[in-house]
Amino acid sequence: MYKKQMLFQRIICIAILIACAFCFIVSLGVVTDIFDTVFPSFILTFEDVNGFKESMGLDGNTYYCASYYYNFQDFNNQLVMLSIALIVISLTLFITCTNSRRRYYISNYVATGLTTVANIGVSIWAFINVAKYVREYQNIEFDKLKEVAEMAGMKFHQSTASLEVAYLAFGILVLVTALLVFNLIWKIFVMKNEQKALSIVEEVNHD
Repeated sequence: MYKKQMLFQRIICIAILIACAFCFIVSLGVVTDIFDTVFPSFILTFEDVNGFKESMGLDGNTYYCASYYYNFQDFNNQLVMLSIALIVISLTLFITCTNSRRRYYISNYVATGLTTVANIGVSIWAFINVAKYVREYQNIEFDKLKEVAEMAGMKFHQSTASLEVAYLAFGILVLVTALLVFNLIWKIFVMKNEQKALSIVEEVNHD
């Protein structure tokens, strides 16, 4: 059991770091689909294509798309910064040797606790905000944007795939974080058994 636990803690610490890095990579591209969708509205911001803006009454939709995109961009910037922070925090697992130490000390408990709280906290925040922007995305007048895109000779793009990948990334992060907590519980159990075994040996030697 001891060897299995040691192997597991090495794997899970690496998995945590990889999951945080994956969240960072996803955060860099999460805005791509959103920009591609609302870009036709930006054309109307600078140019009225063949009188289309006035005839279709797109003023409201154009404003909504621009507002939606800039608000989402603010969220995206925060997501990038928080993902970087998660990577830095996950490195404490290696700095404190939580991945390889035979016995855990206060620093290992602190690193595990800090990583767990940060990962779960940011994941919940990400889930809430992604769900919010998915809901607001449905309010875009896609049919009108598609007409503008076609008139401008553009290919219209309507997708929330990048948001769905964000769900996946932070879902994975929550899963591996749960395994990190499981590793800590397992470690405590192994240490107690080891200490009990050592106590029995000492008693035998003393007798």
